[in-house]
Formats: sequence, structure tokens, C-alpha cells
Amino acid sequence: MTTTRTSATVAIVRYTTSEGERFNGQASRIGVDGLFIESSNPLPIGTKIVVEFALPESPFEWLEAKGVVAWICPKADQYEFSQGMGVKFVKLSPAVRRRILQRLRT
Repeated sequence: MTTTRTSATVAIVRYTTSEGERFNGQASRIGVDGLFIESSNPLPIGTKIVVEFALPESPFEWLEAKGVVAWICPKADQYEFSQGMGVKFVKLSPAVRRRILQRLRT
């Protein structure tokens, strides 16, 4: 199954590592499989995180997922990505999945 991603920026993203480190930032390219977090200091591949994010149309509605850093973009490329990391969702509630799908359809 192919998944669609939206390139709209997620208003804010907050994420916490399993060691308790907390970070804030922006995310883009969100889909039901994961999202891309813009960061000048991406976490190492394999890092497990809990991520909370707000979609642009609902900036005060925090959606939560568990994920793992699947890949990094160590420097911005000229075509598509900013510096940051791709996070694959490993646990996503049905309600959060529905909200992301609604966003993808708009």
C-alpha cells in the first residue's frame, strides 16, 4: 500500500527520548507512517521517541505517537528536505490515524 504524505508544516512538534531528553521544533511531510522533524541536531537512527504534534488547522489539539528515528538528513538538500530526521511511527492510536488521514484528504 502506498502512503500519501502532506508537505504542510505541522504547527509545533514536541518529542521526548526514552532517556527523558525533551525537544521542540517543527515537522513537515506527515503521513500515517511517520513524519519529518526539522532539526539542526538530528537524533541518531534507532532512537525511540514519543512525539506530540499539532496540525495547522488545530494548533491546540496535541496528537501523540510513539516512533523511532528511521533516517536522517544531516544537511539541507536543495530539492526537498531541510536538515532533520525521518520518524517512523511504531504506535499510533486509531483516533490519531483518522486525524492524519483527514488532513491528507484536504
